Parts: sequence; structure tokens; C-alpha cells
Amino acid sequence: MYKMIAFDIDGTLVQHLTNELSDEINLMFKKLKEKGIIITLATGRDFVSIANIYKNSYVDYFIGANGSFIYDLKNNKYIFNSSISFTEFEEYNKNVLMKNIDEINNIVLSDSDKVFVFENKENKKNWFWEAFRNKFNSYESAKEKLDKNYFHLITLEHKLNSPIYLQTKKYFEKYNLSIDVQAYWPKGFFVANKGITKASSLKKLCNFLNIDIKEVIAFGDGENDIEMIKEVGLGIAMSNGTEELKKIADDVTIDVEDYGTKFFLEKMGII
Repeated sequence: MYKMIAFDIDGTLVQHLTNELSDEINLMFKKLKEKGIIITLATGRDFVSIANIYKNSYVDYFIGANGSFIYDLKNNKYIFNSSISFTEFEEYNKNVLMKNIDEINNIVLSDSDKVFVFENKENKKNWFWEAFRNKFNSYESAKEKLDKNYFHLITLEHKLNSPIYLQTKKYFEKYNLSIDVQAYWPKGFFVANKGITKASSLKKLCNFLNIDIKEVIAFGDGENDIEMIKEVGLGIAMSNGTEELKKIADDVTIDVEDYGTKFFLEKMGII
């Protein structure tokens, strides 16, 4: 008997160029709640970039910024919060990022209600961030305006095949920093505190709710879903997901465009 289902968002619940849940997904959520199943969003998005998705009345918990926090949506409170050291960020910014600025397309710093964006031409073409442009703060204002108690995530987008990823890893290791690269893709990576993943926070949520991790189903499509898919009782990859994720998943469902999450749960008789 599965008690909770954890859903990645981008490429799993919503398609590319989309920031809203479809009627089909809302219907799936409704049916899950009728069965008494806990619904958790486990995503790289933070409170700004998740837009109105987290306000869905059926969703119980929000694991955001790749596990950097767990938020109880029914009671409007944090269950877990892992804030990045702003001092460590400043040193990393000075010694690595600003020295490789020609390699960087975009840098975004996230707290609980703001994003601080390094503006450039590439960023202005980014469909994802364009939807949240009214929430942008200048990168330079982060020192004064960023809420350092809820500094959850650094998102870095760089040129293809840029050396900045390896330089970042070496810098973190050399100085034994508390921050590390969470997930990497060909043109970018996430930075957060060491040991923070969707999986680690999902385990914390399970402990909080007195649920065994094996009583959880998880759906995902990307590298930052691998640990989560491995740990749960039933880990499902989307057919549009990465080959690495599909290799370790318990099963693969159909494409996000065909509502693969809903299809799989219907096939299993869960809804």
C-alpha cells in the first residue's frame, strides 16, 4: 500500500514552455486525494519559479530547490530549511564566477520570495525565467536584500562545454566548503548545501510523517531525480527522461505530453 506520491514538475507534470498544471493532472490529483494519498511536489523550482503550481488545493507538501527545504502547504510552515552560507557564496562568486564571466549565461540566487539575477542577453531569451521577470532583483542587490536565513539555491547556466563546472567542483573541494554541485546538465548546474537532494529531503518528510520510504512512489525525468527514484518503493521515469534515469528506474511510463503520470497510476489501479 503506497501512502505518498512524490512528483517532479518540469518534464514530469508539465511540458516544456509550460508553467501551469493541466486539467488532466488536476484530475489525477483529485483522485489521489480521494484515495487518501499524500501528494508531494519534489522539484528544482523555488517559491518564485513554482508560480501558482504549489497553490493547488490537493498538494500537501513542497520539497523545493532540489531538497533545500520542505514546506507544509496546509499549515503554511517550513518542516526543514537548509540555507546556503552567504559568506561562502561571496567567496565563490569573487574567485570563480566573476573570473569566468564570459563563460556564464545566467546566475540566479533564490530565497523564499525573491530571485537575484545576473542579467545578460541569454537570460532575456530564457522562456522559463521570462514568466517571473517581475520578481527579478538585481544581482548586485543580493548582499542587502536576499534573506540569508532562506538562501536556498544558486542556479548557473553556462556555455556548452564550459570548464566552469570542473573549476567549481575543484574550488569547493580545495576549500572544503559546505556547498556543492547538486545536479549538472550540459549547459548548467545547481549549487546548494552538501548532502542536500530531493531524496534526502523526501526521507526527512517520511520520518516526519512516520512513513516508510518504501511506501512512496516517485516520478521524475532528470539527473536530479536519480537518488529519489532509487530510494523510494516504486521509482518511475518518464519516457522523455534521461537514459541514465530510465536505467535505474523500476519502470518507465509514457511521455509527459501524454500525461504519463496519470497513465501509470491508472494502469496500476491506484486511481
